[in-house]
Amino acid sequence: MMRLLIVGSSHTAAVYAGWKAVAAEYPQIEADFLAAPVTVFARFSRGQGAIYGLHDTSDLPERRLAVMRAVNGELVRDLAQFTHVTVIGQHYNAAAMLEMLLSCGVAGLRSVPPQAGTLLSLPAFRAFCRDIARKRVPGGLRSTFAGLNIAVSALPMRSETVIRQDSDPHSRIVRALEQNPEGVVDAHRIFAQVTVDAYAEAGMTFIPQPAETLAASGYTLAIFNRGSLRLDADKTEEEYTHMNADYGALVARAIGNWVSRSSAAGPSQG
Repeated sequence: MMRLLIVGSSHTAAVYAGWKAVAAEYPQIEADFLAAPVTVFARFSRGQGAIYGLHDTSDLPERRLAVMRAVNGELVRDLAQFTHVTVIGQHYNAAAMLEMLLSCGVAGLRSVPPQAGTLLSLPAFRAFCRDIARKRVPGGLRSTFAGLNIAVSALPMRSETVIRQDSDPHSRIVRALEQNPEGVVDAHRIFAQVTVDAYAEAGMTFIPQPAETLAASGYTLAIFNRGSLRLDADKTEEEYTHMNADYGALVARAIGNWVSRSSAAGPSQG
């Protein structure tokens, strides 16, 4: 039996629901969850021995603690009890790559947009993506989760419905890419692969956003945002950053497949 710990921010809520839907496909994996809203998750740490999680809850309101306990039970875990860990919601900045496509073309991938004059070679584009990816690899995870196989799951791109939010800078990007989506999906694929490679260099696995969830603009299809899930009990307004259980099931299946593939590789091999 492989023991998997899934940790992360509010984006873990969708994966929590998704795992319930796919768990029967992975009878060899026993999964546990430890998640919190992002400001609280930032306080998770490895304490004495291999005890990981939220060690001090004295300043948190009971309502927030109740939401976290509904998913987590206790708010710490003994890492010695697990073979694999997946961190949910790691920002990997594909938006920077997409914004670049507004002002330049890529040879063999995307024509130079109107009123732009730059054409990058494909190797130059890959190098640009590689530089972004390497800067985003969280090196501290190797020490926090020492002895475990480590995977990191991508923070999903905002929903394509962000186009309605003029105050969000992403609305400008998605609007322009919807009008001119040439090469965007392939650019996303390249960016995901160089990110996978960057994590592998660091001894970890990167799990990209499932390709089938991306619109032609490079943002997440609206269908995966409807009925979105999160851990912030006090936030009920419409939003476009979190995803739903259908999205979570796709990510959960990718995690289950990773655990199955990596089980024979030994600790920290990814």
